[in-house]
This record gives sequence, structure tokens and C-alpha cells, in this order.
Amino acid sequence: MRRGSALAALGILAITALSFFVFPGHTYLEQDTQIYVPILENQWSGALAGDLIVEHPHVSFTLYDEMTNGVRWVTRLPLEWILEGEQFVFRAAGFLGIYLIALSFGLDSSASILVTALWALGATIKAPAVLTVEYEPSPRSFAVPLLVLAVGLALRNRFRWAGLATAGAVLLHAPTTWPFFAVAAVFAIPRKGSWSLLTYPLVALGVLVAIGLSQATAEHQSFLGTLAPAQEASQRMRASYSYVSTWWGDWAWQYEFFAAVAIAALWRVRAAREQWIWLGGLVVAGLLSVPLSWLFLDRLHLSVIPQIQPARALLFVTGTAVLMAAVAALKASEKRRHVEAAAWFLFCLLVPVHAVFFEWPGWRVGCVAAVAASALATIARPREPRWRFAAALLLAPLVAYCAGVVLHGQLGTPDLRNLAAWARVKGRGVYLFPEAGRDRSPGWFRASAVQPVYVDWKGGGQVNYLRGFSEQWAGRWNRVNILAASGASPKSYGDLPVDYLVYSHPLQTSLPLEFHNESWWVYHLSAHVSSR
Repeated sequence: MRRGSALAALGILAITALSFFVFPGHTYLEQDTQIYVPILENQWSGALAGDLIVEHPHVSFTLYDEMTNGVRWVTRLPLEWILEGEQFVFRAAGFLGIYLIALSFGLDSSASILVTALWALGATIKAPAVLTVEYEPSPRSFAVPLLVLAVGLALRNRFRWAGLATAGAVLLHAPTTWPFFAVAAVFAIPRKGSWSLLTYPLVALGVLVAIGLSQATAEHQSFLGTLAPAQEASQRMRASYSYVSTWWGDWAWQYEFFAAVAIAALWRVRAAREQWIWLGGLVVAGLLSVPLSWLFLDRLHLSVIPQIQPARALLFVTGTAVLMAAVAALKASEKRRHVEAAAWFLFCLLVPVHAVFFEWPGWRVGCVAAVAASALATIARPREPRWRFAAALLLAPLVAYCAGVVLHGQLGTPDLRNLAAWARVKGRGVYLFPEAGRDRSPGWFRASAVQPVYVDWKGGGQVNYLRGFSEQWAGRWNRVNILAASGASPKSYGDLPVDYLVYSHPLQTSLPLEFHNESWWVYHLSAHVSSR
């Protein structure tokens, strides 16, 4: 028993490492950390005071910042190392949850490891802009694995530990947890011994609200009332994924199909009542999140809905479909139903590499997935557990290199890093990238250089949370883009509280050139303003 547990632990650690470093990988300062890192840096040193993002932080109702800066205070390690270390630990916790769920279906350790490896390939839920395995160390990427772990613990009758895991998810990213609360209520209320599934998270929620309301910030999130027209306009421009009416017509068939796959797999493996409640319940909650979001946001315009973004619960539909397809594949393989097993495996392999499921993925991806699915159906038989472990460890490299899938790039080019290093040495100044548009380089620069940026596209993500921020960001964004579209000279930006203009090409201007490399040219705007 001990040997099996040790092998399982090593398998989960190996899968986590492959998931982290090979496929789907991890990123830093490419997406949401462009917002969270400046907030953390400003809390740590005050270096970004005056930047719009840190003046209106949206971290009052999460302990993500307290936890991260607490670890930073104790260890004195670089922030990037701390966030990525936390991401690795939470991702491993989620994979442990998948392993426990697979065990609950009667699979042995090697088969459960293979299920975990298939789920660890991740999936992109494009319409509401969310992932089952997040690339970035954000609050949601910590909370989702804890919820998965909680489900696994609950199915193993570890209700107290499941409640504690859910409480942790609440403290890190409460909006993600609402489907779990809904399902846990159905499961726990008739069972006296399982009430900790609800009591621990509810206590955590109360603590979180109390801490959030007690914090002194420039602006608190508003959970009551309706959206002002200006804020809704900003959200529809910057965060249209919150409004399901903009995308559900194009994506309905895919997520309804995924739900059908999950339900069919649950039926095929003869799931127990508890498994139907937890896994089937998460699928139902995910599907119901769409009409609920449409009613409360698109129709009633409630201000709390963009902050919760309930339609992101579709990640539980996709995640459960992959999980149950993997379980059904292993069950079919045990009974030597090769064709059925290959079909389930094929679904598990296509979802991670092809976000638009009903479009042809191309010959390379399609052929690799088909051959791999057939091979898995052959080697996944119970008499060869060593082959199952080997297959689990080969999945990430296979998908990454043979299928040729690249899900994300790298913003931090040598020239951009060089620019950020110069700005850190240069010292305090407000930067503006006038022609950047929706490019995410300004956000990368802000977080890496620890210097304020006047306005950028990625930084506008907080329009969902804060009305004051939404109005200021939209005003800045529109003003800068009107000037850029009109071909205004660099000196036209002199009325803005900006010190440096950053362009991706040289200019014919009398403004002093402060820095340049092959990709970036920085002009000193405030020198022109002070000389007038």
C-alpha cells in the first residue's frame, strides 16, 4: 500500500512538472498577472503609486495578495519565483483531486494516473475566456484546483478536508466557487456527517467579506444595484466575454455536446449516486450559468454579475467531459472494447489541442491524436500498469512536439526586457505607448519595470469590478486612441500627465530621445512640456 501511494505521489509530481514546463505550460506577465503583479509590487514598495491600476486595486475580497506578499516577506525571494511556486503547488493539488476522483470509480493507481495525465493537458473555454488548467498564477488558477481537490476528497468521504479545500478556494477567488456551493448543498443537506462541506466555506466567506469591507481603498467593489450606462459600455468594449449574448449563439452546440459526452460517460461507467450528484451536478451548474448570466447581466444589468462572471462555470462542463471520457476509456480498455476505448481517448486528446471542437484540426493534429488514441486503447489494459505510467508521462511531450500546438507566445523579448531594465534604472516616470492599441507589451513593461503606464488595453480588465476605474480607464483609452488615429504629433500628448512616449519605430521630432534599441524608441515628453 505504501509503495503504491509513493508511486502515485511521484506520478502526480511528474505530471505536474510536465504540465508546468512542457504542455500546456505556464506564463508570467502575459495575461492576468499584468494586473496582479503591479498591485502586489505597489503593496510591497509603493513604487507604482499613481498608476491607474494600483490606485483602484480589485483585491479587497481575496487573500491572494496577503498570501503572496506574506511568503515574500518570509522568504525574500523574487515575486516571480513565489507566484510560480504557488502555481505549481496548487496545480499539483488539482491533479491530486483528479486522481482521487478516478480512484472513486474503481480504477487502480496506474489507471488513475493516466486519467490525471489526460486531464492535465488542459482545455481552452474560448467564449468566456477561461481555462481548465490556467497558464498564469492568478487567484482563479489557485482556486479551481482546490475545488477539484475538494470534489475528489468528497467522493472519498473526506468531507472535512473537502470543506477546508473549498474554504481555501473561497478565500482566494470566491466567484469561482458558486457551482460547488450549489452541488454541495444538494449533497450535504440530507447527510448530517457531511455538513462541513458547507460550514467551512461559509465561515471563510464571512471572514473574507469582513476583511474586504474593513480595508481602506480608493474604491470598493459595488455588489448591489445596476450598471451605469458608461460602465456597461466600457465592459462591452473591453470585456465583452462577460455578456453571453455576444457569443452563445456561436458556441452553444460545442458546450451542449461536451455536456452530453460527460453525461454519456457517467452512464456508461455506471456511476454511483454520489458521483452523479457531484460530477453531473457540476455539468448542470455549468450549463445553467449561461441563461443565468444572460438574465442577470444582459437583461437586468446587475453590477455584481461581471464581477462573478458566472458563465465561466462552463469550465466545469469541459473539465468533467474530459475527466469522464478518460474514465470511460479506461473502463472500456479493461473490458477489451478497443474501438470504444479509442473513441473516448480521441475525445480526451482533441479537446486540449483544438478549442473549436467541430472544426477540422488539420491533418497533423488529427493523425497524431488518432494514432495516440488507438495506442492508448491498446496499452491501457490492466495487465500492463507500467505501460500506463509510461503513457501518462509521454502525453505532454507528445502533444507539445508531435502535434505542433503552440497555445501562447512570449511577450518578454530581449528588446522589451532591455527597455524595462533601462526604465528601472532611470527611475520614476509615467510611460505611454501611444500606438500600442491592444498589444500587451505595455502591461508587460509596467509589471517588469515597476513603472506607471498611463493607459493600456490589458490593464482595462478591471472595468468589470470598479465603476470609478472604468470611467477613468475608458476616458484615457479613448483620448489616446483618438490622438493616435488622427496621426497627432508626439507633442500633442503634452497635455497628458505623461513623462515618456514609447514607440516601436523612430520619429522625426524635436523631443529628446532617451533610449532606443532595435524595437523600442523612448522620447522625453515632459522635457517638452516644461520648456513651453
